Amino acid sequence: MQVKKITSIILIFTMLSCGIKIVREGATDTRGQKAKPQFKKASGEYDFGDFRSETLTVKAWQAMGADDLEAMEAFTGKCIELYEKEALKQQAKLKNFAPKDEAFNYWALNDVGTCYYIRGQMYLNKGMKDKAKEAFRKLVDNFYFCQCWDPNGWFWHPAEVAEEKLAELE
Repeated sequence: MQVKKITSIILIFTMLSCGIKIVREGATDTRGQKAKPQFKKASGEYDFGDFRSETLTVKAWQAMGADDLEAMEAFTGKCIELYEKEALKQQAKLKNFAPKDEAFNYWALNDVGTCYYIRGQMYLNKGMKDKAKEAFRKLVDNFYFCQCWDPNGWFWHPAEVAEEKLAELE
């Protein structure tokens, strides 16, 4: 428990030092409206943090959770722009899902594939079925062996879920 608390304190300090506004979940603004997390710097530009694929993917998940389509597109787009070529190389090396002890070695594949999943799911949530199909199809066709780490301690396979969603959309 102590390690989790220290990690949370370090994360909060890092976010504050980078100029990221922290909004407590469930907080309200001065008009009583539910406050949304802030994904932009004071300059109005998106805060991509350290530009690592992991950082961009986490921010994309957060944007989806906040129902912020524009932020989700910015974070997934930046991850895809920077790391898609490496993800394709990593995918080409695999004939099946990497074993759990090697899965993190395929960081670009995992994060880019997950970003396509996030895009597909967000578009689906917004009723943008054609865009959802496009994102899910790209994931299934090009990044099938990506894996997404669940904080509960296991990997799940976004492409398998995307296949199910595509079947529902067809």
